[in-house]
Amino acid sequence: MKVGDLIGKEGELTFADSAQSSGTCTFQFRNDGKVTLDSFAYNICKFSGTFREENGVILISFHKGSSDGGLPFLDARTDPEVIHLPPLTLKKTSEGIVLIRKDGRTDFSEHWNIYPDAIENLFPFRMVTLDRAEPPSQR
Repeated sequence: MKVGDLIGKEGELTFADSAQSSGTCTFQFRNDGKVTLDSFAYNICKFSGTFREENGVILISFHKGSSDGGLPFLDARTDPEVIHLPPLTLKKTSEGIVLIRKDGRTDFSEHWNIYPDAIENLFPFRMVTLDRAEPPSQR
């Protein structure tokens, strides 16, 4: 299962965090290889970047300058101008397709400015319709 295959006719695919039914943090993947992380909480703000898939693993990079404001979403371990998210993967569950960390962790704790209450609340991200209200119907 690949993000590219799921994007399909709509040209984009959205995942929302599992903390709230409406989603306070979303990933939106587009068929041109672009990805947006848009957060209404957790001090992540909005970032644009690119993604690629390698052997079933989703690798996402954002440029620090793509943020729309607020504190930067930084990974202090790497290049401060490029933000690398942990490797992600897709998984089919009884509740639909979810986006998880490949290493099984359920947080972004390696990024220093994420609010502590976001830890253990973000993952898994669940696939949602563009209005972020309900999971999409079965294809």
